[in-house]
Amino acid sequence: MLTFLGIGISLIAASNYQSKKTLNGTPIIHLNDENEFSFLQKKDIEEWLLKNRNIHLETTPLDQLDLHQIERFAEQNPWIKKADLYIDNQRRLHIHIEQRTPVARVFFQDFTSAYVDSSGFMMPVSKGYTFPTVIFSNLPNWKEEERMNRAMQSIAHLGKIISNDTFWN
Repeated sequence: MLTFLGIGISLIAASNYQSKKTLNGTPIIHLNDENEFSFLQKKDIEEWLLKNRNIHLETTPLDQLDLHQIERFAEQNPWIKKADLYIDNQRRLHIHIEQRTPVARVFFQDFTSAYVDSSGFMMPVSKGYTFPTVIFSNLPNWKEEERMNRAMQSIAHLGKIISNDTFWN
């Protein structure tokens, strides 16, 4: 009985000791698409996700670092499909970002445009980079969200078919 009590107290003490420590070094950022011309760059992710939100890794104790909140914030970016953050045994922060990949670019009758990913999700156009993909033009601006979603899913499906066919692409 005393052995279990001793182990429990040791685990609690070790956990409290570790939670007061800070992270080591700069975050390690992993992108699923690390092309030179990509919508998201590693340096921009670190600045946007941490520095601009006043999260200083070298001074913030581990117990005050809410990784789930940072993940939710990252996933609000329309170009991020999924974000996973974790801290390894050496107290280094790992940030895994899965970017959305456009399968089509749509141009609407009101002269606006957007990209569409494989699930039909619309993403804004980037000012610094144009993604080479299938183009659909002169689309009406559907006011009903359900109708717009169905149209974008159809466009995404057709965009994937065209992109995967060597003749049509």
